[in-house]
Amino acid sequence: MFAGAMIAASSAFAVEDAPPTLNLTIPSDPVAPAAPLVDITTPAVTPATFNPVTQTTDISFTISANGFITVEILDDTTQKKLLLNNENLIAGSYSGANSGAINAALKWNGKDSAGVNLPNKAYTVKVTSKQTATGAVLDTATAAVTINTPASDNPVPPVNSNPTPPVDPKKEEVAKINLVNAKVEPKKFNPAIDEVEISYTIFSSYGAKIEVKILNEDKEKVVTLVDKKQDSGKQTVKWYGTKDNKEDGELVDAGTYTYKIIAKNPTTSDTEDTEDGEIEVFISNVINDKDEEKSPKADNGSDQSSQSSMGNTQTNATMALNNTNTGEVANTGPEVLFYALLPLASLIVINKFKK
Repeated sequence: MFAGAMIAASSAFAVEDAPPTLNLTIPSDPVAPAAPLVDITTPAVTPATFNPVTQTTDISFTISANGFITVEILDDTTQKKLLLNNENLIAGSYSGANSGAINAALKWNGKDSAGVNLPNKAYTVKVTSKQTATGAVLDTATAAVTINTPASDNPVPPVNSNPTPPVDPKKEEVAKINLVNAKVEPKKFNPAIDEVEISYTIFSSYGAKIEVKILNEDKEKVVTLVDKKQDSGKQTVKWYGTKDNKEDGELVDAGTYTYKIIAKNPTTSDTEDTEDGEIEVFISNVINDKDEEKSPKADNGSDQSSQSSMGNTQTNATMALNNTNTGEVANTGPEVLFYALLPLASLIVINKFKK
């Protein structure tokens, strides 16, 4: 009996010491509300066929919720005109016949994006909607529109029997080439001791191909001084009066020569401007001339010197003879007779050789 009481007491304590059981209910994940669809309804074009010369057509549609709307004109699958480009619109109806900037964009004049009238045919008005600007397309609606321009409103332009040829950009460039201030210094020269300088100024946005030639009296080319492209501005070139324009080259003959400057288009080589002038060439042997000028002076000097020496010698000899006879002057007596007669003998020998 005691043992039974103990067991009952032990069971009672065991029940009281056990922890309570928690009954927790974990709620399921909340389901996000579905995004509203942006449905497009009642797409229409009024009038469906129109003459863009005298009319425009109104495009209309309705959207069921706020969204981003694009409206375009297609020729098959090729876009010809974009009327609305991903515009954020509120739910409602839109039409080109209504007021407001968005509605005004839905009025089409039959032209493409470049402003060119489209030809007569049927086109497609395509309207698409998106929930966000970068989201996927949710709905698409289309409507047909036809352009019908009568021949009387779209005449074929007359054919010009004498069309004006298009301006060649290369020719346009050529017209800007001009030569000015062409001159030569000096105009008359002796190539044995001098040269001439030919100068000229080029006016051109692109430079010019320049040729400078020397021509003889028969207008035949003697030598080419320049044959190359040159920049705009003042240019100079020298001519040494030779057939190859080298300082030590063969001299040209005396006479009148012509310098000729030719300016050409650097692209087409067409001649656009020319300048010319005359150059007088005279030839003389400067070295021989100078020698000839010096020779008479040298000969005259020698003759004068000889005559002076002869005169002095004769005078001294005469004085010596007189003094020998008289003995009046010191150191001119007979003892110096030999020395006095020596210059006289030399004079006689010189005169003999000259004869």
